[in-house]
Amino acid sequence: MKKDYKFKHQQHTTKFINELNSINSIKPFTPFRISDEVWLVGKHKGKKISETPASYIQWAIKNMNLTETALSILNNK
Repeated sequence: MKKDYKFKHQQHTTKFINELNSINSIKPFTPFRISDEVWLVGKHKGKKISETPASYIQWAIKNMNLTETALSILNNK
């Protein structure tokens, strides 16, 4: 029996977005440490922003409730 990995990924992504929205619907947050630009949450947790695919950075900008500082840093990458 072949597993449907695309569906499992979609479930994970939906769950992650729901968690982000529930935690951060009240106030914006920074999903990475400003000092060394390492992700604290998500698919690329523990990686530097410079090692992150551009598609993920664009996704984060669109889907995360970011602080102005975080948004500025990601927009300059």
